[in-house]
Amino acid sequence: MNGLVVNALYLIRVWQFNTAIDSGSVKICIIAEPNPEDLPGKTGINTLYPSTTLDVNGVVKIRGGAPGANKVLTSDAIGNASWKPVPPYVAPAKIAFGAYNQPGSSQVISGYSYTKILFTEAEEIGVANFSNGVFTAPETALYHFETFVTIPLQSATDVYLRIVVKNVSDNVIRSYESTQKNSSAASEKTFTVSTTTSLVAGNKVEVQLYHTSGSSINIGFQGSLGVDRKTRFQGYKIF
Repeated sequence: MNGLVVNALYLIRVWQFNTAIDSGSVKICIIAEPNPEDLPGKTGINTLYPSTTLDVNGVVKIRGGAPGANKVLTSDAIGNASWKPVPPYVAPAKIAFGAYNQPGSSQVISGYSYTKILFTEAEEIGVANFSNGVFTAPETALYHFETFVTIPLQSATDVYLRIVVKNVSDNVIRSYESTQKNSSAASEKTFTVSTTTSLVAGNKVEVQLYHTSGSSINIGFQGSLGVDRKTRFQGYKIF
């Protein structure tokens, strides 16, 4: 016979044997499937050749374990199964904030010293985890922050704007800085920094400004009262 594999196991089955019809002829087929009796430890339902310990060819219905609508089948530590209600979906807590300086307010930034910007106004009432210009991470996660600071410049000035990460002891862990040398503008200029960073619960994030102007700079005067929010700080948890 053609197509057979050497040393392979084949089963021969009688396909038809009827002396009245076929004059005593025997029709056989050769298959390479295992015999059900040669499958120890395996049980098949609606199949002669189970491939696993229990192989069900069809729809399974489990009557025990208190089944019911909108329940899922679960197991305990040793594999005992029972039906349990589907737990309600609990959306993850949203962690985000936005704060700004109201046009018409004032914060004086002296030269040659990093000064924290206060961002005294919240975008909405009840903004959590943000106070006095500082965001405190409520949980360990990846966060995104960005800040925009608009200041008046009357002469060439070096400006350094940075987002600073501190630990619970207020020690600087790292900072993300944008620097512009000899920056000047007739009236005002906006500086920006953004970053994505991992925080440990309790870490603090703030914005600091440094400049080399010979005189102090007031921030917060720019824009129309209640409309423009040119100096702002915002952030949110990613995951």
